Amino acid sequence: AFEPAKIVTACTAVIAEPVLRPSARARAYAARGWARMRQDDHPGARADFDAAVTLDGDNISALLGRGTVDGGDGKLDAALADFARAQKLEPRNQGVYLDRAQVLINHHRYDEALADAEFDRYGTGAGRAFLALRCRARAYGGIDLDKARLVCNQALWLEPNQPVLLEARGIVALKQKRPEAALTDFASLSASQPKAARGWYGKALAEQALGRADEAKADFAKARTLRADVASDFANFGLPQG
Repeated sequence: AFEPAKIVTACTAVIAEPVLRPSARARAYAARGWARMRQDDHPGARADFDAAVTLDGDNISALLGRGTVDGGDGKLDAALADFARAQKLEPRNQGVYLDRAQVLINHHRYDEALADAEFDRYGTGAGRAFLALRCRARAYGGIDLDKARLVCNQALWLEPNQPVLLEARGIVALKQKRPEAALTDFASLSASQPKAARGWYGKALAEQALGRADEAKADFAKARTLRADVASDFANFGLPQG
């Protein structure tokens, strides 16, 4: 998974084999699709997932990959159809719930994302991924903020200083009117990820709530320099624009 270029090369060689069962060739297409997605080659990944599903309509990996690509490209209905198809084939496949929850979070459908994130039978090692999704879905959606903070604390205990978790807990703190706690998380986030606009914007919101107007003004400006529409993200989280 950490060497996608080598995976693409190896899978391409398998796909080129003249004698190969369709299901085996489909697995090679699916594996290459995931590797191409890690290379940010979404059209290539989509083509591979399509080829895999054409060869083997029951290939769960290809269905999940295609759903993930389509979800990222704004084709939510198509993505949800593939996730539903995969779920029907394997109702307890944890990848269905993990991948669909992430897509739903990206589309601001936080209640539905939380329902997937609370899938209760995950395999060994997957617990932290589900915990992180629960933290983020609750934080972004403002769903039971006390529980959201608890879950985010648990997730950060397992993955200290993980940027997406610091951001989520900072958002919880802003929604709970705890600007000092929010400032701590967003200051850590902006220090570790200085090119992440949301870290600076969250920090500015906390500073604004604390009456630190000059610092807030500077950080709002820095956030917008990094990404002009960063305020829209916070609007989707139900937070005011600075």
